[in-house]
Amino acid sequence: MTRVGGNLSEKSSSLEEPEAASVGWGSRSDLCGMSASQVSDVGWQWFKDPRLDCLGSRGIFQSCKTPPLVEVDKETAKENYLLWRIEIGVAEGSTEIPKGEAMLLEYNLAGLNAINSGKGCYVGQELIARTHHRGVIRKRLLP
Repeated sequence: MTRVGGNLSEKSSSLEEPEAASVGWGSRSDLCGMSASQVSDVGWQWFKDPRLDCLGSRGIFQSCKTPPLVEVDKETAKENYLLWRIEIGVAEGSTEIPKGEAMLLEYNLAGLNAINSGKGCYVGQELIARTHHRGVIRKRLLP
């Protein structure tokens, strides 16, 4: 498993202690089973990423308490996680998905379980349904 982390203190200013985030991915990234029992005792919790299994887990913990790494784990730069996500075609946030300009299928959101075809009315539903059924997307994020 590989882990990247970052400080969330500017996002959690209402909390007494700042929080930090960590993302774990790779062959040994199934840390979610430990989360329920560990959160109250050590102050951290892991959640499985709902988009794809290979995206691993995300952890939230107090910045003064770093969750332990598994023996084979290693820390890496955030840029490596970004490159890895782009290689498998997973975009995150408004810096990678332009607000008001992006078509959901261009950013592989159907494959990430972000589009519900049976839901009903939503903005752009006709365009998404037509493009999905035709099977032709002229431009899209890798892969």
